[in-house]
Amino acid sequence: MSTPSPLPRKPVLGLAQDTRGAAYVEFLIAFLPIFVLFMCIWQFGRILTVRVLCAHAAIAGARAAAVIVAEPEDDGVVVHQVTDDKKQQITIAVYAALAPVIANDWLSSIEVDFPSTPGGTGSSAVDLTPKANNFSLAPPTMLHVRVSTRYRCLLPFADRLMCDHASDSGWTFPITAEGSFPYQSARYSYDPPTPPKATDYDSATP
Repeated sequence: MSTPSPLPRKPVLGLAQDTRGAAYVEFLIAFLPIFVLFMCIWQFGRILTVRVLCAHAAIAGARAAAVIVAEPEDDGVVVHQVTDDKKQQITIAVYAALAPVIANDWLSSIEVDFPSTPGGTGSSAVDLTPKANNFSLAPPTMLHVRVSTRYRCLLPFADRLMCDHASDSGWTFPITAEGSFPYQSARYSYDPPTPPKATDYDSATP
């Protein structure tokens, strides 16, 4: 029984020393980590954008609360508390500040709370009744608004490296911001915008 003859040494050495296609292999090896780094930087920029907007929304909510809380109820009595109806109006102000990221579908959830102290837990009713008629004797109470959102991570690779998996919401990143504003129990005169009156041109039929 004859044994197969070994391969010639010269072709084997030639293949070992052949560098054709090495640039393509090196590119593929270096491309993946660079691409992942680029996606992470892009993801970080979007998260930072949402964080800035959440801070702005919390401040806008606190400013709106300082005006809305002093509004009288249907019976004309001023309740110096954040009632359910006033919470809805303040939440509208928060949503308006977050409109750019809401329109882009960057957020999976938004929660608005009213803690009694900065960083406090819960949103129980806070008594904002003025302690004295003279504000120089009793400083106004601070209103606190907390906005908690979950940013929706949509960029590949970066979502698994930087975000948490939240079941149905997919990969998300929690972002929380708080805003404070002094409540002076004063009523501010503001009128909601009224639609313009119809003109003859608007009612004219084509």
